[in-house]
Amino acid sequence: PMVEIDTREDNLGGTYQQTRTVIKGYGKLYSMLSRVSINDKNIDQLKISWPRNTYSAVEFQPLLYNVEGSLFHIYKDKDNSGVMSTAYADFYKLKASQVMIDYTMIILAFIAALYSIIMIILELINYFRARKKHNKSSKIFLNNFHRFTLLQILFVLINITIMVIKLLNFTMLENIVPHVYLSFILMITLLAYPLYSIFYLRKKSLFQDRLEAKYILTSIASIIISLNLFYWQLYLLK
Repeated sequence: PMVEIDTREDNLGGTYQQTRTVIKGYGKLYSMLSRVSINDKNIDQLKISWPRNTYSAVEFQPLLYNVEGSLFHIYKDKDNSGVMSTAYADFYKLKASQVMIDYTMIILAFIAALYSIIMIILELINYFRARKKHNKSSKIFLNNFHRFTLLQILFVLINITIMVIKLLNFTMLENIVPHVYLSFILMITLLAYPLYSIFYLRKKSLFQDRLEAKYILTSIASIIISLNLFYWQLYLLK
């Protein structure tokens, strides 16, 4: 049963998710591309933001809007959740907390990835400088483990990028499976470095050696990337 929304009392603004999308498994991240944002500051002329484009939706009948010749209707379902119905698909309104968590995870992953790329460049510079001066560090294993973890994060980005490209090109499942398995392996191995860092740094102080900060930051970055792989279920086939 449908319950009509009184547009003068109910908040229509928010983020709507298309019902025909992936909500579980490695394609969960793909669902972000099928979201619509509605700005209802002007209740008679909503702002509809689709991926890449923004349109004005004019209300010409109660609860019925026109977007460049296409019509959509807004109502509440039996759970009292907002639904936007179009000629080709329905969209359900997401909770603001859910949208915030989704975008927070993506932003944190972006920051972690950017940090890792910068650190890889700096580590390469330091490596060649130390090699030229024939300097030997007392933290050879820790430094190598640190660099290996940074490379793992970079490899996660490459793996996800390839997966997204294949998904957008409707690649067969058998060509996606190796990337899903690889995501699972990386999700686990990325946690090894933070555990080792805790063991190594448990009796040290950052004020005694400022270089220890990079090990902690890399540990945080690896945890963020691992959590994103888990949150977006990039390790699940279905």
